[in-house]
Amino acid sequence: MLGEPIGDSGLKVADSRTLVGHAENPGVGDRPPSIMVGPLDSATPEAADALLKTLEDLSESPLRIVLWTDYLQGVIPTIRSRCRAVWCPPGKTWYDPLSWLDDPAQKLLKAYREENWFAVMSVVTE
Repeated sequence: MLGEPIGDSGLKVADSRTLVGHAENPGVGDRPPSIMVGPLDSATPEAADALLKTLEDLSESPLRIVLWTDYLQGVIPTIRSRCRAVWCPPGKTWYDPLSWLDDPAQKLLKAYREENWFAVMSVVTE
């Protein structure tokens, strides 16, 4: 449990830097840790810039950062360009129809990075 929500009252620069500390936490179990940050449309310009730097620094981290916003156009374009936007209607449970591909995609990426071509072919042919 991480404690208080990050960015709940408007993302600040210190909040963005807090994410780096959380990224060092390996999590519990076999799934990578996740954290939700937002609303990003309430972030200060300085915090959005710090978050952008944080996102770039954590590109190799196992931490999954879920960014949320009430108004997508209120998020700076450089952050939007580095994220996959998914609309989630309020009051409904949302299910990603491609979520079944998450584990194979992670295995494929890992095998590719390690240049383990046998593992790449094993994932592709499953």
